[in-house]
Amino acid sequence: MATKVKYNLHGWPVYYDTAQGLKEVDPVFAAVKQYDDFTQNARNFETTTNGWAVIPAADGSKDESAGVNGGICTIVSHSTDNDTAALAGSLSWYGSQCACFEARVATHNASASSLWIGFTDTTGLAETTGPSALAVATWTTTAVDGAWMQYDADATNKFVHCMGVKNNTDATAVNTAILPVADTYNYYRVMLGDNGTSTTAYFYIDGVLVATIADILTRTTALAPAVFVGARDGNAKTAYIDYMRVWQKRA
Repeated sequence: MATKVKYNLHGWPVYYDTAQGLKEVDPVFAAVKQYDDFTQNARNFETTTNGWAVIPAADGSKDESAGVNGGICTIVSHSTDNDTAALAGSLSWYGSQCACFEARVATHNASASSLWIGFTDTTGLAETTGPSALAVATWTTTAVDGAWMQYDADATNKFVHCMGVKNNTDATAVNTAILPVADTYNYYRVMLGDNGTSTTAYFYIDGVLVATIADILTRTTALAPAVFVGARDGNAKTAYIDYMRVWQKRA
C-alpha cells in the first residue's frame, strides 16, 4: 500500500494512494487516540469506565446516568429545568497538539433540550450549568477554555451554534442555521489546528465545514472531550451517542 498523502485537513492526512485509488485515512490511527463504539454489555457508567465518566455522577438523589446497550451509549439528565448530564473524557487533549473530537449523536427531544458537543477545560461542572448556555441571545460560559457546538432551546435562534472561550473571553459565536431533528443522528466534529502561536477551531456537521473560529482557546490548556445534554422544560432529557473518538499529535 502506498502512503503518499493526497490531501490534508488542518495538518491531518485525509486520503492516501492505493492501487484501488484514493482511500480515506481513519483518524483513530493517529499518534494519540481514544475510540469507543460502546459495544459493551448494558451497564451504568456511574464512575469512570474505559476513560469516560458521567458528569455529574449519579448519587442516588439525582437521575443523571449513562448506560450502554447495543452499541449506543444513552445519557439522561435530571428533570430539574436547566440541569445537565454528560459523558466526558479526561483532561488530556490540547490545541497545541491539534486535538480533534468526533461523535455521532442524537437527542430524543431536541425542541426542549440543550445539546453540547466539544472540548472543555472544566468537567467537574455544577449540574445546573454545563460548560455554556445560550438564553435568548446571551451566552453564559462556565468553561474558561474550550471549543464546542451547542443547540439550546432557550435561545431565540434555535440552531446549532459554534462557540469557544479563551481564558474567560468568549469568542463570537457562529450560527450554523442547522436545526437538530429529534431521534436523528448527526456527525459532529471539532478539529483544532495550531500554528505554534494560536489555535483555530474548525467545526463540521455531517462532514460539512460549518464554521471556522481563529484563536479560539488557550493552546496549552488541557481539554476534555464531552457530550452534554440538558433539560430546558423541567423534564429529563436524553441523548444517544453512537460513538466517540478523539485524537491528537504527540507532543
